[in-house]
Amino acid sequence: MSRNIASEILEGLREAVDHLDGKDTKIRVTTIDVPDRVEVRTIREGFGGLNRDVAE
Repeated sequence: MSRNIASEILEGLREAVDHLDGKDTKIRVTTIDVPDRVEVRTIREGFGGLNRDVAE
């Protein structure tokens, strides 16, 4: 049985629109609070990586 990628994408977009319209959907929603200012250097140092390591 072959997959129809275009149909799957359209189905996902329709589900997203239904969710935005307030309809009951099976969409899982994850909310993440992000501060207004992100200190990239602090995050990078916390991982122990150099700038070039993070960029790769």
